[in-house]
Amino acid sequence: MIVFEEELRYLPLHRQEADTAPVTVYLWQHFRSAAQLRDLASIHFPLLPLSAYEGYASKRFVERISVDMLACTLCGPTTKLLHAASGRPYLQQGKWDISVSHTDHTYALSLSRHAHGMDIEAWGNRALRIAERFLHPDELDLLHHLPPYTPEQAATLLWSGKEAAFKRFSAHGAKAISDVHLTAIAPHRLRATLPALQLQAQVVCVTYPHCVCTYCV
Repeated sequence: MIVFEEELRYLPLHRQEADTAPVTVYLWQHFRSAAQLRDLASIHFPLLPLSAYEGYASKRFVERISVDMLACTLCGPTTKLLHAASGRPYLQQGKWDISVSHTDHTYALSLSRHAHGMDIEAWGNRALRIAERFLHPDELDLLHHLPPYTPEQAATLLWSGKEAAFKRFSAHGAKAISDVHLTAIAPHRLRATLPALQLQAQVVCVTYPHCVCTYCV
């Protein structure tokens, strides 16, 4: 679900029953500056340790505190989002496996009871321009055979899908998104494989007007 600028603090705590979708993704879209977010945090998120962000450049500060605010809203005000040595995010307390991403004034947090990866990417032509760098020869055909997407949109979706799958497989030895192979299995669904380790998972694609969101579980 996408949360617009003024809606964040009205979200209820996240609850996910066993029979619901395996992954729930929250996207918070806002255009606040670092100073505005600092003020918002001091008023509505008083337990966030603002000193922990000291030394961050403005863009990095916005990315980190936006996701931390999402985590506090969805999982409770004392929630702490940490990073393992590998860079993988996790909650210090709680039962959720998480993944985070950000693009073009949108900040995403996914929660699941299962190991997973999630990514968001703004629509644009960059992925198509570098498609041969991250797609295998047999995947290039998907640029023209992934309805209803244009080649530019398909490239962005495939890039995002590989990022999500890489996050899912990184704990098993994936070193780069080019290690991941994708095949189309249904509209808005891809199969991700890590051939070297004979691993596979499913990638679900959700499109928004300004970006694509993918998650792999």
